[in-house]
Amino acid sequence: MTTNKKINFNIGEFTWFILLLAISFYFYKLVSSGNVTMFISPSMSKYVLFASIALLILGIFQLPKIINTPNGKAKFGYLIFAIPIIIGILVDPVGLNQQIADAKGVNVVQNTSQTNAKAIKENSTITKNNEIILNEKNFFTYVNGINDDPNKFKDYRITLTGFVYKDDSIKHNQFVIARMLMVYCAADTQIIGFLCNYDGQNLDKDTWVQITGVLDTTNYTDSSSKENFLIPLIKVQSIKKVNPPASKYVYINNTD
Repeated sequence: MTTNKKINFNIGEFTWFILLLAISFYFYKLVSSGNVTMFISPSMSKYVLFASIALLILGIFQLPKIINTPNGKAKFGYLIFAIPIIIGILVDPVGLNQQIADAKGVNVVQNTSQTNAKAIKENSTITKNNEIILNEKNFFTYVNGINDDPNKFKDYRITLTGFVYKDDSIKHNQFVIARMLMVYCAADTQIIGFLCNYDGQNLDKDTWVQITGVLDTTNYTDSSSKENFLIPLIKVQSIKKVNPPASKYVYINNTD
């Protein structure tokens, strides 16, 4: 007489298996689509990819438990993982918007180092004919470097793209051309940029523009510390409205 070995199907272990695969897929989707940079710096995306692979391996090791472990029920706590993963997979992330500037304000005085200013002065491809062109990769380095010693770059021609920021402390003929800077993750995002003088038509707040102008200097009083700083000032010569860039952020560790 032969007896058939009973095969268990543990719904709890199976549910955990599905969750591991779903989280792994979600992490991979974020990295492969580039959307991971809405939440963390690009330099850290490799860790998300590593986590995706690790979770996939854990899911594979989970398979034997589905049939070899006595029957068990799915735990209510699995919903803690399931709900955000389902939302994350089905809904495209949009990241932060410029309204963060209203909450945090704009930083026009950077924590700088001599290395940044020296690097800019020695970069002949960027400062050829005393002209500086900022992009997503070099934005932080150049904002930081120019703030380091504004007098070194006085009368340099500069072109950059950003969104218009204004508040009550800024004169009617001035605005800040700004970008959102991410250091490590979205939680530490701050707004950086240059103060601009512009006597043309009034610009709406949060409008994306590309400007070209000449660097000058001005005195700036910090509203919280009441300290005075010498900061760069762009005298805008030309301006045009542009579409927002694909990436809303600039990153502290990007180099051109």
